[in-house]
Amino acid sequence: MNKYNSFGLSYADFKERITSIKDTRDAALFATIYCGYARVGEIVKGRYSKNPPVEKEQIKLTKRHLFIDILTEKTGQWRRVPSSRLYDGWLHDPIVEWIEQCQTDALFPYTTRWAQYRFAKHFGSSHIHLLRHWACNHALQGKRTTKRLLPQYVAHLGGWTSINTFYHTYAHFTIEDFIDQI
Repeated sequence: MNKYNSFGLSYADFKERITSIKDTRDAALFATIYCGYARVGEIVKGRYSKNPPVEKEQIKLTKRHLFIDILTEKTGQWRRVPSSRLYDGWLHDPIVEWIEQCQTDALFPYTTRWAQYRFAKHFGSSHIHLLRHWACNHALQGKRTTKRLLPQYVAHLGGWTSINTFYHTYAHFTIEDFIDQI
């Protein structure tokens, strides 16, 4: 198994991989899913839901944050997810560039299969949902901010209604994640 297939992809390895992608659309797709703690069907046309793909107007850029308004696939409710320009600004660049290049309001009017294919091309795995895992784990480890985010904050950002479901499904830790606290 290569390092891109594991739950433990480091933030540095993730950054290296994303910044090496030459296709702006693909880099923007992955960055949007990651920044939004999103399910792929919340960003592209959902496979099993009526979710439309994310549109340009759902992404707002301020001096300090990029905000993504996401229609939560499982509950049908909207959530606003902030991403820090200070820490994740390198991820915002391909998103902003794709917004400027895209000829339609829908940024990614494609299927989830298409997104899986694009992910497999760049990461060697069709498990695009790993982006959601990596986003959560990097936030829990404090790699995306100056300190670790509490699980309940990450669960809220990702649109989970049950902290227990979130914690058991997405919180993957290694000894290195908390050794400095012992």
